[in-house]
Amino acid sequence: MAIVVNVDNGRLLLATNFSAFCQAYPQKNYALVVKSDLKFEGFGGTTQVTQFITFIRRKALAASRSRDKEWIADFAATHLDGEAFLWHLNLDQAVQMDWDKLQRALVERYSAQAAAQSPGSTKYLSLPTPKRVL
Repeated sequence: MAIVVNVDNGRLLLATNFSAFCQAYPQKNYALVVKSDLKFEGFGGTTQVTQFITFIRRKALAASRSRDKEWIADFAATHLDGEAFLWHLNLDQAVQMDWDKLQRALVERYSAQAAAQSPGSTKYLSLPTPKRVL
């Protein structure tokens, strides 16, 4: 799977084979943005979310779109899966369409989620050790 961008209008497209795609549309000016199956599912806490954000930033820079907040937000959304995908669907549209807001929301949601699920958090109940019955 490859993600390509129409350099003239900035639209993202999916292609299963970039070479075949370019042969089918030789008159268009396309660039390969990423050839990856990377998906962020919302697991892994701070480390995974920061790696995901860095990946998206690098790909935006490579596509000469690092200042286009809406384009980057759309691109990032194509790499969400599972719980992160469902979470994204429920975000306010203003957050979905602005990379600055989206990356802050990602960090808040998935860094906080990891902290909330750590053994020392209140999310886990502390139960007494069962007594052995003879």
